[in-house]
Amino acid sequence: MTDTIMIKGGVKGIFSSLLLFFSLSTSMWGQAYRAYYDFIETNAYDGTVGRDLFVLDIKDNQSLFQSYNRQKRDSIMESVVKAGGSPYNAVRMGRSLPPGSYMKVFYDAQENRYTLSDFGGIFFFYYHESVKGGRRWTFGAETKEVSGYPSHSARIRLYGRDWTAYYTEDIPIAMGPWKLAGLPGLITEAYTVDSLYQFRLTGFEVMGSADVKLHLNKQSREISRKEMIWIKKHADTMDTDAVESRYAPNIIKSLDKEKLESLKPRQMQLRKRFQYIEKE
Repeated sequence: MTDTIMIKGGVKGIFSSLLLFFSLSTSMWGQAYRAYYDFIETNAYDGTVGRDLFVLDIKDNQSLFQSYNRQKRDSIMESVVKAGGSPYNAVRMGRSLPPGSYMKVFYDAQENRYTLSDFGGIFFFYYHESVKGGRRWTFGAETKEVSGYPSHSARIRLYGRDWTAYYTEDIPIAMGPWKLAGLPGLITEAYTVDSLYQFRLTGFEVMGSADVKLHLNKQSREISRKEMIWIKKHADTMDTDAVESRYAPNIIKSLDKEKLESLKPRQMQLRKRFQYIEKE
């Protein structure tokens, strides 16, 4: 069971600098927390809106960001199989739940390194990314309340997109959703100036002493960040043949030529509306 925590009255003055440096205050060290974020993605081509619920699990200088919907779906499917149910029934039950994103982002603040894992159509892929010197935020004068927390504004350009974020010093944890981190408090809201991507904090809980770890799929393949963008572009537009040709050239193709031809109209439509949170 988790307890909801509402930390009010942030540490001021010199202690704020120390909290930023260490990410967490001494009193919070060894304690695990979970932040909930609503995620909205608006497609630039046709305006359709996609939603997901993410959780950010935090302990000491590490965090794990993943879809709560995907986590719940996988957990239910796994429990069905462990209880002796058939894989077919597990899949059927899983499909009755919101799918959720496969993306997971593990962050080590001490090492200033991210590890991102995602599904690429035929395999799981992952990469490591070091951020030298941390994120370079520009602080703003705007303030507002987000989910009950007084929040201050900051801006950053990241992977080709301009972001505005709000953070609260009432929760002195220098972390946030996705790859947004490094502010003097937990990020409560973040959105791109083109309004295509938005994260908003909806809850914050104590998790006791739970560990925060990234468990990679056993068949995951390590790649570069740029390669992940290429893979997502092809996988999300149903062009898994391109991914197979590059990463599994010797396996039997999952689709024959006739089937590939029939998919072309659908693929063309998907290419028109493809977008990724990282433009570059």
